[in-house]
Amino acid sequence: MRVVITGIGLISSLGNSEQEVVRSILTDKVNFLCSEIDPELVVCPVQDFYFKEYIESYKYFRYLPKSWQYGICAAKLAIISAGLSDEDLKNSGLFVGVGPNMEAINENIGDKALGLVSVLPNTLCFCISHLFGIHGENLTIQNACASSLQAIGEGFYRINQGLIKVALCGGSDSRLGKIGLKLYKNARVLQRLDKNIEPDKTYAPFDKKNQGFVPGEGGAFLVLEEMGHAKKRGAKILGEVVGYSSSLDGLNPTAPDKKAIWAKKCVKRALELAHLHNSDIEAIFAHGTGTPLNDLMEINLIKQLFPNNPFVCSLKSWIGHLAASCGAAEIALGIFCLRNTIVPKIRNLKDPRDKGLNFVFENLSEKLNIAIFESFGFGGQNAAITLKIMR
Repeated sequence: MRVVITGIGLISSLGNSEQEVVRSILTDKVNFLCSEIDPELVVCPVQDFYFKEYIESYKYFRYLPKSWQYGICAAKLAIISAGLSDEDLKNSGLFVGVGPNMEAINENIGDKALGLVSVLPNTLCFCISHLFGIHGENLTIQNACASSLQAIGEGFYRINQGLIKVALCGGSDSRLGKIGLKLYKNARVLQRLDKNIEPDKTYAPFDKKNQGFVPGEGGAFLVLEEMGHAKKRGAKILGEVVGYSSSLDGLNPTAPDKKAIWAKKCVKRALELAHLHNSDIEAIFAHGTGTPLNDLMEINLIKQLFPNNPFVCSLKSWIGHLAASCGAAEIALGIFCLRNTIVPKIRNLKDPRDKGLNFVFENLSEKLNIAIFESFGFGGQNAAITLKIMR
């Protein structure tokens, strides 16, 4: 069965709607700042976010870190975008990618009656179900940076196999607190602030000068729907998910396999299941973190699999690395860009680690129809989704 995208909800540093995101991309408006917690680091926070502007009152709000608040609000925006009825939602699936609640580590959880709720990974899934009446197939995924892309893929599978007609899929995350930044810094995966360069000029995935990523935050959800069901209710179709795959390196808890053996098989299978040839792909939305190990692995993978040299983008250069929610957020942003014939540049890229790939140095105006999105997480978690754009 064909699986289409009929709704998108996004909470991001570039804005929360298609119009806001497109305006930010075209005007190069980003929110990279020097961290108030650690002045050696750059971060990319969401601006002017207030949960009560989306959900006026919620009895479990006190147990929700901002990272999960983003997800609840993005889910609501996706449901509104798709125009789903209560009856549609009742039998829908719910597939959620999340990270650990870093903020809870600093709290005295034992003093709260339901303190456990703040640390259970399925709390976000529960809250979305509780608020919006979703009761179908469901899954909470904690597979590091591949989490939300896998959540979308698992929703795709359930619809493709005829188990459900509608699925709400995505995730949210934030690692900008004291503990999150400290853990990342100790792991030596963050780009340090150069005091001679403005914060928004520091981060450049795939550039030789870049030595780590800049953490961001936010959330995104997509409504996936069986094509016939979407057409029957007159839904607007934004895109079609045509292939998905995941795999495991199983080599190192933080570093990817340099040879990209299993990452390559994952991406190749996402093409095969979509009945696409590598030459059909017009744009690759790379994981593109800016760490030397990830950049070199991904360059190796792209060179092996895509001799047709499609455009290569890294949306983390616009929003930072959203950890568990990066895949869903980047699909949302990618759809917004491609629907408006924008191929977004890799910000600040000047001297790429490989000059043979078709990296996008400046925003381009191109009508592209088929793209692949890649996510590669700590622990060797690999995920890839191929999709077609509808306008």
